[in-house]
Amino acid sequence: MSSDESKEEQLDRELIELLNELRVALPGVQVLFAFLLGVYHRLNWRRGDKEHLLVVSNRLAISGTAFLALAISGAVFVVTDMLFEPTSAAVVAAATAAFFGWFWYGLPLLRRLRD
Repeated sequence: MSSDESKEEQLDRELIELLNELRVALPGVQVLFAFLLGVYHRLNWRRGDKEHLLVVSNRLAISGTAFLALAISGAVFVVTDMLFEPTSAAVVAAATAAFFGWFWYGLPLLRRLRD
């Protein structure tokens, strides 16, 4: 938090950043599952509990990206299973899951531990 930013301004900024990150992930979810996700913040419109909304939304975003990584890895398995033998398909799908696991979760958690 910068010295000229109040707690309320920080929460506003972080909420906007979270929603922007979700907007990036949303098209991938729509393509894989063919339905729109409801926007969580609309359920708590004007309730005045932005900090709680931010904490819960962040947890849901992390959970959602975990399911997205699993769905992408599953789709990779289905496609590669049609092209190659099942063992090769499983290896490619596992490598895909490991890629997402490392870059989406491993690196951020490692940085968090260092900080």
